Amino acid sequence: MRLSRIGAAALWMLLAIVSPAAATIDLTGNFRVDVTAIFLPPGGFTCSIDVLQAGTLLSATGSCPLTGAVSLPTGTIDTTSGAFSLSGSSETFCPALSITGTAAADGLTFSGTLSCTGGPLPITGAVLGSRCGNGFLDPGEQCDDGNLDNGDCCDAACQYDGPGSFCSPDANPCTNDVCNGSGGCVHPNNTNPCDDGSDCTTGDVCGGGSCHGAFVAGGTTCDDFDPCTVGDQCDGAGTCAPGTGTFDCGACMECVGGFGCSAVGLIPSSCKTPVVPVALLTLTDRPVDSQDKAGWTWTKGQATSVFDFGDPRAATGYKLCIYDQFYGDGYDRAILAAEIPAGGSCDGKPCWQGTNTGFKYKNKSGTPDGIQAIVLKAGPDGKAKITVKGKGDHLQMPSLPLDMTISPLLVQVQAANGQCWQAQYVSAFKNTPISFKARGGTP
Repeated sequence: MRLSRIGAAALWMLLAIVSPAAATIDLTGNFRVDVTAIFLPPGGFTCSIDVLQAGTLLSATGSCPLTGAVSLPTGTIDTTSGAFSLSGSSETFCPALSITGTAAADGLTFSGTLSCTGGPLPITGAVLGSRCGNGFLDPGEQCDDGNLDNGDCCDAACQYDGPGSFCSPDANPCTNDVCNGSGGCVHPNNTNPCDDGSDCTTGDVCGGGSCHGAFVAGGTTCDDFDPCTVGDQCDGAGTCAPGTGTFDCGACMECVGGFGCSAVGLIPSSCKTPVVPVALLTLTDRPVDSQDKAGWTWTKGQATSVFDFGDPRAATGYKLCIYDQFYGDGYDRAILAAEIPAGGSCDGKPCWQGTNTGFKYKNKSGTPDGIQAIVLKAGPDGKAKITVKGKGDHLQMPSLPLDMTISPLLVQVQAANGQCWQAQYVSAFKNTPISFKARGGTP
């Protein structure tokens, strides 16, 4: 059966009334555009683009971190399918810039590809545009915090996270970190167990937004976190009182309150040096500590009189110090430190004896710090000489090989009367896990 012309026309009119007209896509507005491509920073970068649509004609302006200002004055869009293209250039990097993609039916998002040519590198990458995350409150959004992250009370769809959802912590263990359901992150107090970081309280629990505990008895051992105090004790009122003792940093360093062991400010600044830089430093680190050795020969030294040595037989003690740089502010650490006290008896005889040109020290046991022999020889320029030998498990041996790329070494023999003798070493002719040998002299 065939429809009459009038019947066919009526049917088409009915279909036109029943079938809705296709929606017209409109991209006008500000978009957050995320760009990813090879040759770009990991994760790409985010641009801000303003799009203007007039019928089927498109244009856009904006800016990107890498390319600077962006101008895309030429473009078209199929308002039914959403297919579009834009072309133009950027301030830097992209003399020819184009975006081809497809917009969603609601005009709130688009996706496509970017092409950048004529610059240092041709780049093709993916682009994702979204009104959500642009930092402006657009129709249909409850919030817009300028990102597409979840967990900050405004989700990736620009809607409020529900009340009680986790949000950015405030670093206080005595508060909960939750969304209030209207885009805000709030921090109500809790009563959770906690740790107030004090040795002088116990049973710590949160209350009123802070951590509290019961005081332990006075005299309880604690740590006041000052490495220079020894014997710290709780005062019975929740405070750790510093002890009266001072940490012993050894012969060549001192403890600086709140910092720890350091040689800064302790190293003599004016010492006698070799006239010719041939002072020899040797270190041997064996698997068995009793076989460790250290030796320093300061020869061809600056003029030194016998009086410069003081009298180690009675009053003038000595130190051997090897310094390097650890914190980057000059010589600040002793990697080997040994003290040689004045007087004393060694192996049934006086440790120190006088000679025609100075003094010598002999101690087979090497106590207290491993030094077994010293010879102090006075003389004019180029003739003064000092030798020091140490051996055994009392010797404080640094770990070999030594890293001399950070800092040269400074070796000093320091006398208690203020005199000192030194040599500096900027390189070594042997530097292995077992043996170190270097020659040096004037700084």
